[in-house]
Amino acid sequence: SDRLDDAGLNRMYTAAITPSGINANLIAAGRLDTEKINIYSGDQIRFTWKADGIFAYKSKANGYSDFDNYVKYNEDGLRLIKKVEDNEISRVEVSWDGFILRNDDNMDVFYADPDTGNLNITGYIHAMGGIIDESMTVGGSLGSPLFANGALGTGWRIDGDGSAEFNNVYVRGTISASVFEYDKISSVGGSLYIAPTLITMSSAPVTIVSNKYRFSINHGFSTTGTQTNWSAGRNWLINDIVSLQGYIIKYIYNEASEQYEPDAYELKDVRSKIIAFLKQDGTPTTDILEIPNGAYGIILETIETIDAINNRQEYMRWANEGEEQYSYSNPMPEGEGLQDKLESDAKLIYWGTASEEGTLRKGIYMTAALDDSPFIDIYDQETVASLPQVRLGNLEGITDIRFGPNPLGGYGLYSQNANLTGTMLFVDEDGGAMKLSANGFQIAAPTTNPGNWEWSTFGDSSGFKAD
Repeated sequence: SDRLDDAGLNRMYTAAITPSGINANLIAAGRLDTEKINIYSGDQIRFTWKADGIFAYKSKANGYSDFDNYVKYNEDGLRLIKKVEDNEISRVEVSWDGFILRNDDNMDVFYADPDTGNLNITGYIHAMGGIIDESMTVGGSLGSPLFANGALGTGWRIDGDGSAEFNNVYVRGTISASVFEYDKISSVGGSLYIAPTLITMSSAPVTIVSNKYRFSINHGFSTTGTQTNWSAGRNWLINDIVSLQGYIIKYIYNEASEQYEPDAYELKDVRSKIIAFLKQDGTPTTDILEIPNGAYGIILETIETIDAINNRQEYMRWANEGEEQYSYSNPMPEGEGLQDKLESDAKLIYWGTASEEGTLRKGIYMTAALDDSPFIDIYDQETVASLPQVRLGNLEGITDIRFGPNPLGGYGLYSQNANLTGTMLFVDEDGGAMKLSANGFQIAAPTTNPGNWEWSTFGDSSGFKAD
């Protein structure tokens, strides 16, 4: 009370609860008037009831009440309030406006609108699953935690501009495209894949086994050692996978000449596997102990079926073009006494080795044709599901969850290790700089004359220190 009686001797209380007890004259039915009620735990206030709400104070580690962090409940809703530099910020708010989370800068980072049902989040969502019944709009990108673009990449990503990259796509209906591009990997084109490569010196017989092409490629000379080594920088093994590029010569019947004539079927990037070695007498073996002087050839079998190869490739021929009496149906009929063969100069580009862990790869992939290029990737006996050991160039195509869910971005080096003999210099847009070398760690304040920094040393060979 701040008012005295007419004599100026006694305070006039307007509350029902006074220091001397309960003022029964001020108690109305169903009503108890007082300025506030404090509820203690020991000597600490835990709750306060006032006209503008009920307050519950957070406990500090020492047991004292924290009056800068409290819960407030009134007719407007429920709020978890934190004082930041004398400003009261409703970190958590459940009110008529919705459910809102705010950071220390008083910015909404989570807002659930009860009128529209919309949910706005400025951070990331990590969920084990979920269902989206209607449409979803992505402004940035949507993809797997690990992603590296390119033919040797891993994972998948869909960008907000409509670009996408996947390992495999199965389409039940029709694919319509303004531009259809195939066989983008080339030894001379926009992308270059450097890997051990064999080139056949002579034609190789072709047979069909379980609807797959099988090739017996005889190189005609032996090697030393317990594995095949036809140079090309690799000891070739059973289960090695190659990208086969070349032509199969087929014999089809020409009704005009009434005889079988050769026609060519092009193989474009057909993945095939070494399933056996050829001994000197031409018989196959999978036991390297049977070829102590090295293999005389290999037996190669396509991983895909012939039907699958035909479905994704355009049939091409070079013999007697334009004559309508030639059949274009697949598979092509074989001529009497004439065997299909793989033409010489076919390329066998090493792609990887099948193992229990997956396909192990080794090679260098360079491209300037992709959206997130140019870059150079290096793979060395890593599985298909892994990122390259090294990427140099544009890093937009690399997503590594260890650095966060977003692509790395910018130009630079992504690598397992970096061994440097010189100095690392970092410069920001304001002209500040940081220098790191074997001689120490230095920082320079922003300057309008870059290159002439005044360095402050915070560490050298004797240890770290602060000015």
